Amino acid sequence: MSSRLRQSNPETAELLGERDDLSSEWRAIQDALIGNVAAPGREADDGQQDALLARQQTIAARIAVIDGQLARRDPRLELLVKSKIADLAARKPRC
Repeated sequence: MSSRLRQSNPETAELLGERDDLSSEWRAIQDALIGNVAAPGREADDGQQDALLARQQTIAARIAVIDGQLARRDPRLELLVKSKIADLAARKPRC
């Protein structure tokens, strides 16, 4: 699917690729932050932690911009980048 998208709409494919890379980086930073807090006997490096948090905020802001651009291009693209959680109680038929 991504190769077809690259051929038919390279700008959108580039945005999706950038978003995916940023999401991976955000998760890696989150893991590092959790690891710093959870590691026994390890002193927190406040400078490093602040830098990671700042980078995470920058990433979140860029992802929001990308999401807005994707939504303007085609609202269906939201299905590719955001998972929808269905409320099972709302979907279950009532007896």
